[in-house]
Amino acid sequence: IDQRENRKLIAGHAKDKKVLNCFAYSGGFSVYAAKAGAKSVASVEVQERAVNTMKTNFELNGLTPSPQPSPLGGEGRVRGEKFRFVCEDVFEFLRSDSELYDLIVLDPPAFCKHQNQVAQAARGYKDINLYAMKHLSPGGILFTSSCSSFIEPDPFQKIVFGAAKDARRNVQIIQ
Repeated sequence: IDQRENRKLIAGHAKDKKVLNCFAYSGGFSVYAAKAGAKSVASVEVQERAVNTMKTNFELNGLTPSPQPSPLGGEGRVRGEKFRFVCEDVFEFLRSDSELYDLIVLDPPAFCKHQNQVAQAARGYKDINLYAMKHLSPGGILFTSSCSSFIEPDPFQKIVFGAAKDARRNVQIIQ
């Protein structure tokens, strides 16, 4: 419920886009993107239970994971599926994945639950944003967020801009 407006925002940008939803949990952003006409949606979550919930949510919303032809031909290849559900650590996925995406959603769990974890959390937020930016196609959109109450908006913006500098990407805040 807390991300309802943001899911609508994502839907407004998803049409005909290749979407990656990291830390997808129940797949809310993925469902909104798919229903808005995304070309493809990949959803990554480390918990198998959550991946199964995502699949159920897709089915409940009339979205079936129908395969699309892959560039190499053939149906049903993992890289050719319109809706892909990946049960893997997001950091590991982004380190090993070679795809580029038009829209990437980062909605991780809190990296910082106590004041003494701020420095470690900042490193985690920088890394995840850096890896995501490396997977953005030119002109792509990164929707990034933090639910860590100890990471205020201004420092979070600096973290994201630091990641952009390290990724050698020009960024702008659009909302």
